[in-house]
Amino acid sequence: MGRMRGGLNSVRSFFRKPVLDADLEAEIAAHIQMAIEENLERGMTPVEARRQALIRFGGLEPAKEKQREARGLMKLDILLQNLKYTIRTLSRDRGFTIVAVLILASASAPTSRFLA
Repeated sequence: MGRMRGGLNSVRSFFRKPVLDADLEAEIAAHIQMAIEENLERGMTPVEARRQALIRFGGLEPAKEKQREARGLMKLDILLQNLKYTIRTLSRDRGFTIVAVLILASASAPTSRFLA
């Protein structure tokens, strides 16, 4: 039951990615703002307070990626990213795409010697 619920939550979170990413951004911003305020109370300048808060929090992108990995279907997400990239690349160079499709089509077409 627990695995099934976890799987359903992963699928649900995959389709709610924009909402969850916005929530994550807001939560990270709130944590950084609290750390900045703590640093300002310690007597740091605003620039130094922000810098120290970011250092203490760690990298923003690694934290976002770790959260995304934990909540969703990373393999499906990576597959979709690769498909989008492939379609964009192939649509830019239509001549190459046509030649590649023709070569693949001729290679997969059955030949007469195999039919006999």
